Amino acid sequence: MLNQGEVDQLVEEARGAESGTAAEPAPADGSGPRPYDFRRPAGLSKDQAQALELVHRALADRLTSYLSLYLRTDLRCEVEALRQGPIGDLFTDLGAPLLYHLVRAEPLAGPFLFVLSADLTWYALERLLGGGETSAPPEGRELSEIACGLVVLFAERVLGGLPHAWSKVASLEPHIEETTANAQWVRMTLGQGEAVLVTLGLHEGEEVHGRFSFLWPVEALKPVAGRLDPKAWMGAAEAAARRQDSARAIRHALAGVSLPVRVTLGEAEIAFDDWIRLKPGDVLRLNRRVYDPLPVLVAGAPRLLGRAGQVGGLLAVRVESWVPPEGMGGEHNDR
Repeated sequence: MLNQGEVDQLVEEARGAESGTAAEPAPADGSGPRPYDFRRPAGLSKDQAQALELVHRALADRLTSYLSLYLRTDLRCEVEALRQGPIGDLFTDLGAPLLYHLVRAEPLAGPFLFVLSADLTWYALERLLGGGETSAPPEGRELSEIACGLVVLFAERVLGGLPHAWSKVASLEPHIEETTANAQWVRMTLGQGEAVLVTLGLHEGEEVHGRFSFLWPVEALKPVAGRLDPKAWMGAAEAAARRQDSARAIRHALAGVSLPVRVTLGEAEIAFDDWIRLKPGDVLRLNRRVYDPLPVLVAGAPRLLGRAGQVGGLLAVRVESWVPPEGMGGEHNDR
């Protein structure tokens, strides 16, 4: 049986329900419905943001070696920041780059933005044009048509590292759809919504030559968001560590193995009749010029190129380079 107070309470709740003014109490465990703010759509989860950071760390590792060769100096690329927020706020945080690159990459649902800071743009141009010492970026100077072409080329080289960095998530093939200096047009193209801004710095020792940034709209990332899982990188890191341990063990086991090394001065073909007539003082013409590098055979296979000389009264060979993988033909890289 209900007492009078309980009956009155039920009557009041029923009247409130009829008038639409009664509010259901939210479950204590937070599992009930939540209000949705259409001005601030949901961004990436914490795990997805961590996976996106790992993507860019993989890109930074790849660019460290590539850009050092491309710009002819010892550089280090590092992820410096990853932030989520409204596209408008993050776009303002980009500062005033000289050029904006709108990039498309299947299967993303829309374009993302790639920019170089002004100081990095001028530094890359100086290195690409053969400069050595770093100078202060020129103020108020606009990019020439040739300079714009070089900046786009540099941007394409950086973006070329994305397929490998994203390989654990999706097969991306980025291409620059539009390059412009019109910030307002770019802002309108990106639209509204949430985005993730990832900034990487290019360092040389203690000096920072500049930064480049990726602005990823969350809407564009939706087709691959479900595959942004940091566990994929953690498993890969453990596998890489095991491979490194195995490589070290193999190298240690092989450290004391002796390898026969032989240098070939050249080759010649002669007729059998000429061979049986050879006598001391005859000269055989070989197929190699005096200043040509000599193949150095290690365990019977050509591995090095060298030049003949003399050390302490004995013949010697100075190593010039490694033999390229395709064999003795073509160019070779000095080591």
